Amino acid sequence: MSNYKYWAWWNALSDNEQEVLLSLLYSLNLEDYIKIDDQGNYRSLKWKMAKVFVCADLHLNHARIIELCNRPFKDVDEMNDTLIANWNSVVDKEDTIYFLGDLCFETKEKSKDYWLSKLNGHIIWVKGNHDHYKRLIKTIYFNEYVMVHDPNDVELGWKLCIHGHCHNKVPRIDRRRKRICVSVELIDYTPIELNKLMEEYENGERKS
Repeated sequence: MSNYKYWAWWNALSDNEQEVLLSLLYSLNLEDYIKIDDQGNYRSLKWKMAKVFVCADLHLNHARIIELCNRPFKDVDEMNDTLIANWNSVVDKEDTIYFLGDLCFETKEKSKDYWLSKLNGHIIWVKGNHDHYKRLIKTIYFNEYVMVHDPNDVELGWKLCIHGHCHNKVPRIDRRRKRICVSVELIDYTPIELNKLMEEYENGERKS
């Protein structure tokens, strides 16, 4: 469809119809959706499909986690900077990320809000055992699988459990127990796309 046809179609809508449509386009995460300049000229219509990511166990500002989980960082500052940079290198502001617990060790100067402000995306935060905050989700249930911090908190019978908590003490994919661990140590310290993770599980990659 030519730009003229787009504009003719847009101009034929009532003010209320235009407002409703723009609200819908916002909800669909459009980038550079319908742009109309001051002279009423059509400019562009560009789609952006938001992605969905998942990860767990950042443990920002937790120096001892480097030793406990053999993380490849010289100190806590390097770890914090790397984890934040890796997150923002793949997660855009309009993307959604399921974060499965244990965000940070807080100080007076650097609270959870300080760390959250540095991370891109719409963050759906599942409560971890180090997350001592009210109003956090404990478990997310889907049709056939569940997301939780500690896999031992989930009853048996689910097709798949996606979790954190275990760090590098378990394999990333455990088909016998129907589990996927997304602690950052197992996903190259970078959030992973949920659809790619599911494909990996279903296609038999990373056998464990």
